[in-house]
Amino acid sequence: MKRKQHYKARYEDKYGIEHAVLDSDGMDLKIVLRGIEFSGSSFDSLAGKIDRSLFEYEDFKVPCEEGILINGAFCIEIPLQIIDAKKEMTSMLYIDVKLAKDEMYPVSMQLEIAGEYLTSEMKFSTFEDALIDVQNQLKYGMKIKSCLFCRLSHYNPVGNQLNGSLHCFRNYKEKAGKINSKDLLFDLMEEDNVFEVQEMHKCADFDLIEEGGWYYKNVK
Repeated sequence: MKRKQHYKARYEDKYGIEHAVLDSDGMDLKIVLRGIEFSGSSFDSLAGKIDRSLFEYEDFKVPCEEGILINGAFCIEIPLQIIDAKKEMTSMLYIDVKLAKDEMYPVSMQLEIAGEYLTSEMKFSTFEDALIDVQNQLKYGMKIKSCLFCRLSHYNPVGNQLNGSLHCFRNYKEKAGKINSKDLLFDLMEEDNVFEVQEMHKCADFDLIEEGGWYYKNVK
C-alpha cells in the first residue's frame, strides 16, 4: 500500500492554471501547486500552508497555519485496468473535480478505452457514484479492476465523503466474506488493521465482487 502512484494533474482557479503531478499511496493524496504542498485523504480536504496571494482557502473560526483548498478545479488522469474475459487491458480515466462550498455535484468522469470515450452527461456528489456510472457504460463482461469493485471493501454505513473513505478489509479476508449485515460490518471496522483507500486504487489482493454478495456500496 505504501508504493506511490503518480498521476498527471491540472489545477485551475482565479489565479491561473497549474500542471502538476498528483501522488497517491492508495490512501492519501499529495500535490505541489505553486510551491506549496497540499495533502489529504480526499480532494475536498487537501490542506497546505496558507498564502492568500496564491490560493483561496476555507474559512475557519480560529487562526491556522494550514488551510483547505477551495474554489478551484482539478482534472486528473488515472490509468485503470479493465478485466475482459479474464484478460486485462489498460484504459485512461479522466476525473474532473470542482472544489466549491455550494457545489452539490462536483465530480464527472470520462473513460478512454480502445479508442472509445465513455462519458456521462451527469455529475455526481461522490467518486463512488461517478465510477459506478463509468462501470455501467462498459460492455457486458467488462469490469473495472479497482478497490471500489473489490469484495474486500465497504463504506461506513454512517456515510462516505467525496473520495478516499472506502474501508479495506484485505487483512481480514475470511471475516470479510461473512459480512451480510451492518452489525457485522461495524464489528469488523473496529479491528486495528482496517484502513481507508482511494476508490481507483488496486493492490495484489484485489478480488472481484461476487454477484449477489452483500456490500455496503452501490456496486451491484
